[in-house]
Amino acid sequence: MAPPTTTANSKNVAGLYRAFAPTLERILAAKGASPDDARDAVQDAFEALMVHEVDDERDLHGWLVTVARNALRDRERRQRTRSESSSNPILAPEPRGAPERELDARRLVGRVVALIAELPQARREALLACRVDGSSSEETAASIAASSAGNVRQQVHRALKTI
Repeated sequence: MAPPTTTANSKNVAGLYRAFAPTLERILAAKGASPDDARDAVQDAFEALMVHEVDDERDLHGWLVTVARNALRDRERRQRTRSESSSNPILAPEPRGAPERELDARRLVGRVVALIAELPQARREALLACRVDGSSSEETAASIAASSAGNVRQQVHRALKTI
């Protein structure tokens, strides 16, 4: 819903907060929000109200409910992302005392480097330019005198298949 059109001053917002905040908190609690999250989302909605303009109270209630719900969703999303990243074994730091894993990783890197070195020159150049240097297929085609960007993509595909 588009925000309404008369500027809201802090005195008006304080009165509106007293009038609408308890209802908004109950609506968010009914959606499953904790009291703290509901209070924070309502506060976010009123902070947004300070920046936006207000038309009349009929439009305002629906606008505040929408903004508060969206603020709650954003908070839940951020919390979920944080908890997923902290529990993700790929993102978690590796425990100390794992020299075998480090040795295995070094061997794997050495093997990949050897495989890349064995590739035909055109494939090796295309692979390194696109996947290591981050160049586009078009840029790579121009720099290695390949016939086309499609040819570069084909060379990269074949190189990866070989590795």
